[in-house]
Amino acid sequence: MNLTEKHIINNKHSFFKECDTLCFNSKNIYNLSLYKVKQGFFNNDFDPLNRLFHHMKNEECFKTLPMKIATATIIQTQKNFKAFFKSLKSYNIDSSKFNGRPRLPKYLDKETGRFITSYNYQAISKTVFKKEHSICLSGTNIKFYTKIDNFDNIDCVRIIPRLDYYVIEVCYSIEDVKPIRDNKRYCAIDLGINNLATITSNVINPMIINGKPLKSINQYYNKKISEYKSKLEKINKVKTSKKTRKLTNKRNNKIEDYLHKSSKKIVDILKENNISKLVIGKNDNWKQNSEMNKKNNQNFASIPHNSFIDKLVYKCEKSGIRVILQEESYTSKASFLNLDFIPVYGKITEQPVFSGYRKTRGLYKVKGENRYINADVNGSYNILRKAIPNVFTNGIEGIVVNPVLL
Repeated sequence: MNLTEKHIINNKHSFFKECDTLCFNSKNIYNLSLYKVKQGFFNNDFDPLNRLFHHMKNEECFKTLPMKIATATIIQTQKNFKAFFKSLKSYNIDSSKFNGRPRLPKYLDKETGRFITSYNYQAISKTVFKKEHSICLSGTNIKFYTKIDNFDNIDCVRIIPRLDYYVIEVCYSIEDVKPIRDNKRYCAIDLGINNLATITSNVINPMIINGKPLKSINQYYNKKISEYKSKLEKINKVKTSKKTRKLTNKRNNKIEDYLHKSSKKIVDILKENNISKLVIGKNDNWKQNSEMNKKNNQNFASIPHNSFIDKLVYKCEKSGIRVILQEESYTSKASFLNLDFIPVYGKITEQPVFSGYRKTRGLYKVKGENRYINADVNGSYNILRKAIPNVFTNGIEGIVVNPVLL
């Protein structure tokens, strides 16, 4: 399993200037590499792409970084171009899979542009690691403590430019954890806005991870960023400033922190209850194809659900819990109380009829009966049924439908 350890380098950090210089030099190598490959591409000459190192090794910008580091930038340029060709080939075969035609990689700004600087394990001091349990990058003064125990597990260290700070990522690998044996104890998660994650199971009571803190963070951010941009456009004819970048960084860090804590809480619950499988509802292009009203769509699109899913997946895998990503069409419309059949969108010829309907935003009602269930709990249970059809073979008597808010 591949993981990363992150270190934030803000503009007041002692490493900031050195990180900035390294990424600036890497940008110069990237831009020139891009130029050489593009010129060859326009002339149907792929030699610059295949032998880019030989075209770059005598350039002045190439010599501003150690050879291994400069070579890593060149390799990344080659990867970007090969990814472009692969995407273009797929686009020509079936363009419906894309939102638009793939574009050539772009140059970075001459003054403000910065590019990733990558150090492989050969450019990291093994001696310093053994003595001080620290990462020391070759040819630099950058040295910092790491939680990684085994030097041989380290793959590379990357310095990644952000808005007005840098992230140093230590990429490392650990042994895959053997999955827990299937014990018929399952959970499902329905993702949302006010309720970030609604957790249901065939063995434990429903729970909800509150999503309103995230919603509040985004609403405040959208309000302030709109106010700042309006003033900037009127006075300075620009859209960004030091203040807007600082606000964006603060918002991103708050969201990242909340998602990490929420995903850890969920995985801890799964481990405590010996859950062997977790089903997460996810539809392809659900953000792009959202049909909510403007206000709800803004709230939905502002919450990085994919990032939340990624965190849940890798934390579950570390604990031996298998994760299933399940498409969730009609799960919010079908009635769990009546065990309605749940079809897959696009694979039916007639419009399905269900036993209930969503009476209010958070309440699902069975037609003609005085039976109610929390709407998100209903959707989460249906996601579990859709992924594992025989999960409730013994019936749903005794299943709790009133969730606990965490």
